[in-house]
Amino acid sequence: MLELIQSLKSPLPKFDTVLHLGAGPYFRGDLYESIPANHYVLVEADPEHAIELRDSAGGSGVFQIIECLLAPQSGQHSFRRFTFPSLNGLFGLGAIQQIYPRARETGQIAMEAGTFADLLAGLKLDASATNALIFDIPGLEATLLQDAASRVLEHFDWV
Repeated sequence: MLELIQSLKSPLPKFDTVLHLGAGPYFRGDLYESIPANHYVLVEADPEHAIELRDSAGGSGVFQIIECLLAPQSGQHSFRRFTFPSLNGLFGLGAIQQIYPRARETGQIAMEAGTFADLLAGLKLDASATNALIFDIPGLEATLLQDAASRVLEHFDWV
């Protein structure tokens, strides 16, 4: 993603808020430095990775870390962990092994999930501000956006 941003011919505008869904296990300061914003909201489902993000992002008020499992429907879901942390999420091992044959499941956590629309309702983003959305939840982008549709996307100038 960083390479894509760096390849743009013109600089990015300064965003009010950058919402990064699936911020992952590793804080990427170089990525956030390349996307100028007043506020970054990093959403991570895995409790262990959310702790790592909080520790790495420091105590500045610029970064907000939200521990939240996003799913097409709210309610109880199994969050699965794999030998490749970037694959952690709602998908079962069968779907993962079709793409990554050497992947192994290392555990499951029963978690309460919310929808993308629920998350945005809690954030209260200013739809008139310039905001960006980063989707880093492989395989769930279309499903999560389908629920939220235009009433969610109107908050973002960049996706």
